Amino acid sequence: MLAREIRQFLLILALGTAAAAQNAATANTAPPNAAPHPATITFDFSWPGAIPDHYTVTVESTGRSSYQSNGPVVPDAVSGEPYMLKFTTSDATRVRLFKLAEQVNFFQGDFEYKKGRIAFTGTKTVTFDDGQRRYQTSYNWSQNPVIQQVTDLFGGISATLESGRKLTYLYRHDKLGLDAELKNIVEMSDHKRLEELQLIEPILKQIDEDTSVLHIARRNAEKLLNRARYGPPSEGGPTQ
Repeated sequence: MLAREIRQFLLILALGTAAAAQNAATANTAPPNAAPHPATITFDFSWPGAIPDHYTVTVESTGRSSYQSNGPVVPDAVSGEPYMLKFTTSDATRVRLFKLAEQVNFFQGDFEYKKGRIAFTGTKTVTFDDGQRRYQTSYNWSQNPVIQQVTDLFGGISATLESGRKLTYLYRHDKLGLDAELKNIVEMSDHKRLEELQLIEPILKQIDEDTSVLHIARRNAEKLLNRARYGPPSEGGPTQ
């Protein structure tokens, strides 16, 4: 009797060991859980003849972002490879963008204005993709105030990055041209046509600290640096 109980015990122990080994092998060979797909919002702009004539901005829910544009940095420059940049969108802009997307059901629907003729200002396409849903809409101009805000936000990011690109080019090839360009950037900032100004801080700082650059240009670079760091005067920033 005792011998039979011992054999049953040993059999149960062996079966348990085999099951544990099989589970371990399965755990070792099973693929790891895939990371969740970050939601992305992509804005694509195309307008032949504009500078740039095409650009794309992608912003992830994580803040990771990318920008690509075609065309020369200045009208008379030789066109080369597309301009590409990876950057991190500020938390404020990222949160604002995804809240706007939610307000228009993540860009489901037709937002094109069709009640009359509107001047062509470029084809805009906005895409939302979170791995499970993918919605896209295209328009020239929209009467929807949320779509207008999304358009202005992405246009402002492009304007900022293209301004930084042009400043970098002028700093290397035409320092005397920096004065007019910086005045133009200050004016765009005054009219709230720029977004994420902190993205071009490095070139602004380089210009500000270079004594070979015209003093007035350096002053405007300093003004933009302060706005990038502290916000425009109307939002409690410096009064330059």
